[in-house]
Amino acid sequence: MNLRYLLVGVLVLAIVLFGSFRVVQITGSASSAGGNQLVKVIIDDGVKVSSYDIALIQMETAFDALKHVAAVGYEMKAIGIYITDINGIKQDDSHYWFYYVNDKASDVGSDFYYPVSGDVIKFKFMSIYSEEAGKYFQ
Repeated sequence: MNLRYLLVGVLVLAIVLFGSFRVVQITGSASSAGGNQLVKVIIDDGVKVSSYDIALIQMETAFDALKHVAAVGYEMKAIGIYITDINGIKQDDSHYWFYYVNDKASDVGSDFYYPVSGDVIKFKFMSIYSEEAGKYFQ
């Protein structure tokens, strides 16, 4: 009887430990700087533009890069992370944080983009009615 409880306990422990792992797709390549990705993060809040040069370790995302340089509010959604505010500047009904990689709208969320050295990652706060926001979705 005790052996049965021991086996069930080991099985439950294995499920808890190994069930929390997930498969991720690795993109990008390591730079020559010890495997770090050297990137620039730009935050444009509509009033002030701040720029940061940082080194990311492998498997860090554009979202991780942002968290290294700013206070970030966000929500977990079914499709990934939804950024709600950066450095206290919150989205509202008509203003949102847009995200670019190398001056192009990214086709994946910031939590699914793995930067490569030289990338410029930009988070820009703007009205959804602006001409630039309209181009973002084209």
